[in-house]
Amino acid sequence: MHRATILGFLWLLAQTSRGLAIALGDCTGHSPLPGGIVLETAEGSLRILVFRDDILRLDLLPPGTSEMDSTAMIIQSPAGGEPLVLLDDGETLSLPGIQPALRFSKYPLRMRAALPGGGELREPEEGGWLREGSTRELRLELEPGWHFGGTGERGVGPDLAGLSFGMRNTQVGGYGGPLSEMNINVPVLVSSAGFGLLVDSSWPGHIDLGSGGSGQLSWTLPGGDLSVFLFRADDLADLVEQHTWLSGRPPLPPRWSLGYLQSKYGYRTQQQALDLVSGFRERGLPLDGLVLDLYWFEHMGDIDWNPAAFPDPAGMLGDLLSQGVHTLLITEPYVTEGSRLFTPLLTEHPEFLAHDENLSPWRIPDWWSCGCDALLLDFSLPAAGNWWWQQHLPLFELPVAGLWTDLGEPERHPGGMLHAGGSADEVHNVYNLLWTGSLAEGFAAARPNQRFLSLSRSGTAGSQRYGTFTWSGDVSRSWGGLQAQIPILLNMGLSGFPWHGSDLGGFCCGPADGELYLRWLQAGSLSPVMRAHGVDDIPTEPWGFGPVVETAAALALRERQTRLPLLYSLAWQAHTSGVPVARPLTFADPDWDPLWQVNDSWLLGEDLLVAPVLQPGATSRAVMLPMGEWIDIATGQHYSGRQTVMLPAPLDRLPQLVRAGGILPSQPAMDWADQFPLDTLGLDLWPRPGASHSFILHEDQGENLDYLSGVHCQTLLELEWHSLPGDLAEVDLWITPDGSWPGMPLQRIWRPVYHGFPDPPQTVLVDGQEAQEAAGPEELGSLAAGWWHDAQGERVLVQASGSCLAAHRVQLSGLPSETAVDRGAGPLAWRLAPPWPNPS
Repeated sequence: MHRATILGFLWLLAQTSRGLAIALGDCTGHSPLPGGIVLETAEGSLRILVFRDDILRLDLLPPGTSEMDSTAMIIQSPAGGEPLVLLDDGETLSLPGIQPALRFSKYPLRMRAALPGGGELREPEEGGWLREGSTRELRLELEPGWHFGGTGERGVGPDLAGLSFGMRNTQVGGYGGPLSEMNINVPVLVSSAGFGLLVDSSWPGHIDLGSGGSGQLSWTLPGGDLSVFLFRADDLADLVEQHTWLSGRPPLPPRWSLGYLQSKYGYRTQQQALDLVSGFRERGLPLDGLVLDLYWFEHMGDIDWNPAAFPDPAGMLGDLLSQGVHTLLITEPYVTEGSRLFTPLLTEHPEFLAHDENLSPWRIPDWWSCGCDALLLDFSLPAAGNWWWQQHLPLFELPVAGLWTDLGEPERHPGGMLHAGGSADEVHNVYNLLWTGSLAEGFAAARPNQRFLSLSRSGTAGSQRYGTFTWSGDVSRSWGGLQAQIPILLNMGLSGFPWHGSDLGGFCCGPADGELYLRWLQAGSLSPVMRAHGVDDIPTEPWGFGPVVETAAALALRERQTRLPLLYSLAWQAHTSGVPVARPLTFADPDWDPLWQVNDSWLLGEDLLVAPVLQPGATSRAVMLPMGEWIDIATGQHYSGRQTVMLPAPLDRLPQLVRAGGILPSQPAMDWADQFPLDTLGLDLWPRPGASHSFILHEDQGENLDYLSGVHCQTLLELEWHSLPGDLAEVDLWITPDGSWPGMPLQRIWRPVYHGFPDPPQTVLVDGQEAQEAAGPEELGSLAAGWWHDAQGERVLVQASGSCLAAHRVQLSGLPSETAVDRGAGPLAWRLAPPWPNPS
């Protein structure tokens, strides 16, 4: 850490500890605004603007200030309209017609905001809107039992209550445990109390959430304006919806990108890349993407292939694509001495570079990749971003699928450096946002109907709207490094980043460990992003640790591939509402406080609880369950919620539980995501008395942007349990599609599997017609409408075929009303075969 950074951090801590001098005093008046109001004091004003019915922005305006602009993080504008209605009873001011409703004492001016359930968010008596010099601070009272999440990457938590941490994007290489300040800081906070804050400032600040028992929230900025979005809602999902409305929702990623991505630092030659993919295909292992690290170019800043190592990039990329593998290339914002673009930048476009106070380009000495000088592009100048994209454009005349935008914190960013958009501190946290935005805009012009994908180590609020997959930096190859990933994943989701992952297996700084690699890979198989990565002295490939690990790793890769319909449907949910793909367990049971402390498992969507093994040598693990009934997928064992249970976890198993009534769509095993048309889909179902449930399956072309115009299919899946006389029951499955897209299969085989039935149904109806009972799974696979009872696995397998555009109904009648509670086999065996084509 640089001396200037250390001194600045110590100064900021001193300011936070002693408090700032100037708070708002007595209210002296108020002024109406379109869709807002200004409350005035001698010490400054508080401007309140409505952005949406349930979202307000509050701005601290020092004396003589009347305007402040939103940063690049925000894409919305004030709603405008009539001024807010203000009620004044002489001692208090009330704004009852907005959400959250606000009330202010006038002498001095102090705010109270109404929260769900009758609670209040209020300023302390000494004031909550504070300033001294260039420093700004927001201070609010906290109540016991409030929990907090969000703020970007935090290796601590997921509950951030009681913690204090900085908010500067910071690269820490080789970390092996919890870190409170990392590469991605997002100025968003959501609370179990039903409110959220988004501080619209690019300046790296400091947050204190009641550390040392202070009972106060303090958010301090070393410069810039204090502009705070305040929103309230009854649950965390709605709070995430609100703040991602402000900063932008993630687009749908390319469907293939949800498969397995292989990466390494690195594959040094074209032949190594081709041999790697051949290794996957020869072993029958799924693979959808290959990420090439620094060796594809000769010098950082060339933005061109190294012809000695990659003599035929067009041929290589075409060969890989013919095998279903999409290629992403690393790129950085630094240009090193000796590279193709170093001299042209200095002589022809020095204005595109970060500079010193004399406007001379800043040369960073002793750059790590070359021991030479390096230049940093200035993406706060739009022309620089456009020029930089033009250097990448020739790459996209080839079938390059996307970019890996690395080092964008920026990794080395001297404090005295200046940009068109301000000082290094002012630009630092939004630098990667500006960079990724310029690349996304260039890509949209070059490939106007294709989805952009970037992998990025840094970012802030708004980065998610550019199709960014983030990862948690250079984690060490250690169990502590693995354990830190789950709180990071959960708080990134609450911060609006649904597509987050880690370097599966660990990046560096530890010995080869096949068990660690496997457990990390298993965790990644049901994480939002599945990508292995590491330095080239240790394997990152599934076959690099011997046959036992390879066999178990193959199961994890195939599990990922079969779950793509689930993941892609969750992608639609994230696109439309911002809701995380991987969710804290409190989403399933918000009233049970202990779930806020769970840092070792997550919900994938609503119905699937994922509990990876995080300890060496473990063959079982404890899992805390939310309310309701949960079923171990591997064993069929049923558990009541709000307790901690012990699940078996042999080396080849990722512990998973499904919620009673759950619906998990699946596809047949493939070597890559779209190897075959999806004319066969499986549905794993766990019907239970009183546990009716639904799920929306999203499908579209997978790579183009037509879904933005409604060109897609949304299939409503509804599972209902009906009690019948005589201790019998009926289970109804409704399949109701809505919409289509060019290339959609016209006919489909649906393969529902009903788990937890030791006895067969009396009848099975498909679209009102009695289905044929098969003698076994082989015969069942040949029937247009049939069923088979797997007595050993205690499940009913059904096959139903028909038009993809038509609604279908499957009825299981005459079932015993009591289903199995402690037995059952895994769900995968029957639904994996055959993938395509449909039997006639």
